[in-house]
Amino acid sequence: MSRSFWFGAANYYVLAAGFAIAVFFIAYGLLRDSDEQPFIPAGVAASAVLVGAVILRRAILLKAQRRTLALRQLEQTWRPVTMNVAGGNENKLTIEKNAAILKEIKRKSEAVMLLAKYSDGHREVYQLCSQYLDLNQREMRTVGTGSPRIAALRRGREVAEEFHRRHMLKWAEVEARALFEDAQSKQKASEKVEIANRALTVVDSALSFYPTENRLSESVVAISEFILMVRVADLAERGNRSSTRGNRKQAERYYKNALNQLGDWPSLGGERRLIAEKIQQELERLAGNEQS
Repeated sequence: MSRSFWFGAANYYVLAAGFAIAVFFIAYGLLRDSDEQPFIPAGVAASAVLVGAVILRRAILLKAQRRTLALRQLEQTWRPVTMNVAGGNENKLTIEKNAAILKEIKRKSEAVMLLAKYSDGHREVYQLCSQYLDLNQREMRTVGTGSPRIAALRRGREVAEEFHRRHMLKWAEVEARALFEDAQSKQKASEKVEIANRALTVVDSALSFYPTENRLSESVVAISEFILMVRVADLAERGNRSSTRGNRKQAERYYKNALNQLGDWPSLGGERRLIAEKIQQELERLAGNEQS
């Protein structure tokens, strides 16, 4: 999943030029009273901004190109393995073919670990392992008793399961972290919740395979807590706005909804309890205003 974006060259340089012009006039204004020729240092400052903008854009584009090239190379090496696995449906998975597929999976795993911070590669490897494991299971149903393939297939299953576990967990970690950080950077509560739910879906998908993995369970708790607090904060903010506008009934509904989201607030602890107490104080203040 690509999250990077960049301006087109024309738009970027127009923006850079505008910023450089602004820097020129700001510098000129600041130096006008203390320098006989303020336009010279102002021009140097503006030029430095333009040069810096060119260097920055080039550096980011080079980084993006290197990443794209690396991922493309990995994709090209995955295709033959996928074709071999798919071809196993028509031809018997011999000991030689089985060994070749496992060797290729291992090679792809090692290549992906060089780009460990990118989730795409890990997803491709664990999906490839899933395809092999399906093929392995079908072959085990038809293999003859006493066949030497049995030991090879059993060993292959162990190896593929280990690679599947390693890369699915790494994929979930990298993908969920990136989504979670993206969610935290958003301003709107709806965007925060939507992106955080996507992170939760990623972790849940890995948890369905590895339900005893503590890191996944902890991630589910952390993300769920974040979603809850965002919703509660949004409801409290809505309540504050309604109260400021004099809409007491609507403010009460928002505050009570927020408390319901938090749960049984008298038994809460930590940050939740502090928030619940503040909301309860607002409800009591509204009730007091109604009686006065």
